[in-house]
Amino acid sequence: MRSVTRVSATLSVLLFLTCTVSAQEDNTARKARSSLTLRSSFINSFQRGNVDDFFHFISQDPAREVDAGSSAYFDLSFAFPFPGESESKSMGIGIGVILFNNHALWGTKLGYGGRAELALQPFLMYTSVPMRFALGQVSGAYIGIDPAVLIGWVTGNLTTLDGTHYEITPAGAVGFQVPLGIDFYPSTHFGLELRAGYRFIQAGVGWSNPDSPTGYTAFTIDDELVMADLSGIFMTMGLLFRL
Repeated sequence: MRSVTRVSATLSVLLFLTCTVSAQEDNTARKARSSLTLRSSFINSFQRGNVDDFFHFISQDPAREVDAGSSAYFDLSFAFPFPGESESKSMGIGIGVILFNNHALWGTKLGYGGRAELALQPFLMYTSVPMRFALGQVSGAYIGIDPAVLIGWVTGNLTTLDGTHYEITPAGAVGFQVPLGIDFYPSTHFGLELRAGYRFIQAGVGWSNPDSPTGYTAFTIDDELVMADLSGIFMTMGLLFRL
């Protein structure tokens, strides 16, 4: 009987310790964690603004548009939750950068005696307020909303039919975007993300002019500033690394 009692007592202690460790692990798992995300777009569109009209003038071809480039991009971000936030429902602060192809907006036209070409490369940075909400009883699945303020510009180059070349220099722009989607973590530290959203931002297009008092001159068309409208629908897939 004493042996049975000792065995029972030992098992009870082990069970207690196991439950305690499990509870501690659950409590830790419920705390929101910082995360690093690498995204790649598979759908991205630009409104373009009056860049098309500008290229009509440069190329002397009203049918030629600036739509032959690659609008795909990579997005790298880091987010950390506010103190005390739980894993099932959290809010935090994020920072990120969006990197586009150097021909994200690109138009070209061969003409008599020359070639007209316009290539624009956007660059965007953002500060976001990532929000996560556990998706019912589905383990590891969350609804994600990431409203963000954007800061950015476009660079690139312009060549006219007569061979004149312009280096397009940055002119700051501010906008915002609202992505919405799902996060899924099949393991503690690794996950997958899917987002769809809309971006609102326009950037001025100008060139470095040493004769200007500011060193910068904006391009105009029909007495209006040339603006690259980077607004548009986007969809991304990403890899999540929870720290």
